[in-house]
Amino acid sequence: MQSADKSACCLDIANIQLDKQVADSAEHHQDVPFFDMDDDRYVAMHTLSSEIYSTHIIENVELKILRLAERKMGVASYIFAARHHDQRAVHSIALVMNENRLGWFFKIQSLFQLFFNDFVVKLKASILMESREELLSRMTSEFIQILRVVSELERYSLEAVPFNISDTHFAEVKVQENKFLCRCITTHLRCQGYTIVVGKSTKLINKMIKTLAFVTYRDRWCMSKVLPTDVDDESETESVSSRQFYSPYLVLQGCCKLNMSTILSQAYYCNWPFCVIDVDAKTVCSSLPWEKHQEIRQQVRRRDLQKIFLPDSPVASIKINFKEHDAEDNLVSPFLKQLDYLPYESAVRTGFTLQFLRSLALRALAMDIYAESESNAGKERSSICIKTLRKALDLTVTGDYLTVLAIADQMRPTFAEFLLKQEK
Repeated sequence: MQSADKSACCLDIANIQLDKQVADSAEHHQDVPFFDMDDDRYVAMHTLSSEIYSTHIIENVELKILRLAERKMGVASYIFAARHHDQRAVHSIALVMNENRLGWFFKIQSLFQLFFNDFVVKLKASILMESREELLSRMTSEFIQILRVVSELERYSLEAVPFNISDTHFAEVKVQENKFLCRCITTHLRCQGYTIVVGKSTKLINKMIKTLAFVTYRDRWCMSKVLPTDVDDESETESVSSRQFYSPYLVLQGCCKLNMSTILSQAYYCNWPFCVIDVDAKTVCSSLPWEKHQEIRQQVRRRDLQKIFLPDSPVASIKINFKEHDAEDNLVSPFLKQLDYLPYESAVRTGFTLQFLRSLALRALAMDIYAESESNAGKERSSICIKTLRKALDLTVTGDYLTVLAIADQMRPTFAEFLLKQEK
């Protein structure tokens, strides 16, 4: 089962070895010596040169990563095709960094991919309809937002802030009796970790974020953040701004003193259903099910395009599907019950949470392999019986099925879309 819309990623290693002592070098580059080019021209040449004779049609945003050793630069270029004045042209937006930062970029590349997938849709319309000044204004506004996200992660990501399990609800006595925590974990897993924790107390918000971090796969910690606590509440500006900051491209995050309308106006850019946990009211709401979330997400994207193509036309309101979600499950409750029998040492309980995540990943892998084996057995993929699949994998409880399905979709994007459509 290949992902039809999976962005292509290619890695070009451009080790430029130029000998400036060669006599005929100047003859070949009389106008602009190759080694004297400005960085922007140098990057543009390497980014787009391979597209000149390319025969394939660029449908989605494609990522091209280059290491330009001659200038010690790393370049992540997002390439897309757009029409302008009845002509189709290939465009590139390049992120230029020191070559030593490529490792950092690979870790959060999925965040940038989500951003550019949304941004390029609006950018194509802007190239077609707006003036150069309006286009530059739109690009500046969008880039400010993503740079703000990166800045927040540099300082407050779960990888940047030291903590251990003793700082969480998992270190408490009789954790199995905490029904609110059980609902939080269950919905958090079903939403692939796209969770916003809100409340008035930074301490309570961060405690819940750190708790959910231990049931979040570690490769997503770099795209999750806590609220700042090192600045006094009385000092405004940066501290208050960070506590009220929200981005739909982050995974697990917290927001203080932020109303729901502000969150919901942006949250439907998430490519998967999200949940909001209110630590004050002890409520857990989500945009599940997946089909409803995707329907509203498409409406939001169409509304954005309407504002560009028809700026003077009235914009229809979007009916939001957001409610407290059913916490039925046979996975999280036993996990919390077993946790109560363990000693309170951090290493023991941390190891147990990792084992819990591994068990879910194995179930998700089994689901993927089962669906694939049904296809390889000569059956049409559309004929896979979801009821049989759930029974074979002991996922008869709907909540368990949705939890494992969300994890399986992280492993193989669009897998959930395929299975959920079989149920209709």
